[in-house]
Amino acid sequence: MYNRGGGREWETGRNRVMKKNRQQYSGKVLQWIPCMIMVLIIFLSASAAQQIITLDKIEILQDTVDLQKADVVLAFDKTPHNFPVYAMTDPERIIIDCANTKVKKGIIPEKSPVSFIKNVVMTGRIIENLPNTRVEIFLKVNSFYKAHIDGKKIIVAVTQAGTVKKSISLFKAEEIKKDIPVIQSLDIAVMEEYCEIDLAFSDLPKAASVYKMESPPRIVMDFYNVFISDAFEKEVAVRPIEKISVVKKNIDLPYVGVIVHLEQSLEFHYEQLNGGMIVTIPFTTGKRSKRRKIFLISTGVILTGGVVTGILMGGDDSGGGAKDLGAPPDFPDQ
Repeated sequence: MYNRGGGREWETGRNRVMKKNRQQYSGKVLQWIPCMIMVLIIFLSASAAQQIITLDKIEILQDTVDLQKADVVLAFDKTPHNFPVYAMTDPERIIIDCANTKVKKGIIPEKSPVSFIKNVVMTGRIIENLPNTRVEIFLKVNSFYKAHIDGKKIIVAVTQAGTVKKSISLFKAEEIKKDIPVIQSLDIAVMEEYCEIDLAFSDLPKAASVYKMESPPRIVMDFYNVFISDAFEKEVAVRPIEKISVVKKNIDLPYVGVIVHLEQSLEFHYEQLNGGMIVTIPFTTGKRSKRRKIFLISTGVILTGGVVTGILMGGDDSGGGAKDLGAPPDFPDQ
């Protein structure tokens, strides 16, 4: 229909309805845009979380200097996540569970050149429609291990444990407290070329320091907010250790000090391992103690014969100090 002036079209009833419908439809689309964006974000986040990485290569590298040490290197195409690394027995093995990981076609773990590592086995499986890979390092003898991430690699450092020639128990207690770590045992293990001082805790202390002092030579371990039932001093017939003293002070944060009195100043190192602390002292003098810290995703020890210990985050270090032993050091920052 046209008006009398000619040329201009009047809106019919049908045109008005169609225009109204278009406006309503456009409004509904605009209302759904935020929801669609949220769904897209969730989808992209889930996709990123489920990003698949590829295990490209596995190598077993023998230490050329110390034949009791070796590295098992897992190389990926992307930076790996903090995959669980743990030990199991029967048979004894170290396991790395690699989530969202597939294995590159054609890669076969090489034959082990290391006397204390039997072989490495890979097993693939599908979990929730995603590929997962389990890597198992089978061992022949007692071994310690540490695992850390280095770029696109996971490196599992395996060390053959020494044979214990003599074991001395200085302290043992079964006591457990809910609100404070308890020292449950203090033992000395004598190996062929070194000795270990092993302290076991109900829970690892959050504040501790280990350092060396001179005149007379000794290694001092300070533990804060830790309980031990008895203080004592005992002579030890293990050179180069003369005696071990344990002191405690009931202050705001209960303090326990463990002092290892030495015949001479020696290199040492310590590490948190298997729910406790191990201080290793060689029987001969060597280079000056070095400080070393690395980011670990797992550490532990596996013993042949059906015994397996727990796993802890940890590191190792060694120390030197210049504080008088008359009082515990200043409290660490909380």
